[in-house]
Amino acid sequence: MNHSEKILLIAAAGYSRSQNVSLTKISWALSSILQKPENSIYHQLKEIDDDLDTQLQEIFGLRRMAEVFGDQSEGITDDSLESRIGEIVMVEVLSVKTFGAVCKVEDTTRTLLLHLSEVANQFITDLREHLKEGDRIQAMLIMNPKNELGLSTRKLKARSQTDSCDQTTKNEEEQKNNE
Repeated sequence: MNHSEKILLIAAAGYSRSQNVSLTKISWALSSILQKPENSIYHQLKEIDDDLDTQLQEIFGLRRMAEVFGDQSEGITDDSLESRIGEIVMVEVLSVKTFGAVCKVEDTTRTLLLHLSEVANQFITDLREHLKEGDRIQAMLIMNPKNELGLSTRKLKARSQTDSCDQTTKNEEEQKNNE
């Protein structure tokens, strides 16, 4: 498959996903354009669709599918997330990869990466033991080492442990003062 065909197939897979059109219908239409068998096109589309976000990054250098295909959902403006570093947000896990989970931030059009290293303070051999598609979790907005917006549940856990330690210390001090 040449570069132009790959771009066309990536765009078709994105269109299929964003407009909820089956890959079978898309492959039927593309078979006449590309002069290839329908089943061959379908299998290529299926492979691309399974890893669409990575494919888009490779071809277009994009961070999220919404930049190419748009997103009709309303909510917090995307730009406002950069000014909310350190805040806790609710996210939905869209896909789990070996390197992390792609998550959609609730009430926005943004998808962000929850990198494997930001999930827990322990070594993780299989991320699917911790997260699965469809999970709704809380995560902290962070800037990753590449100075990009990302998510962390590890820092969220560390913060809650610090807060509970602070509360325990305050309670102990109050008890001493009351004696």
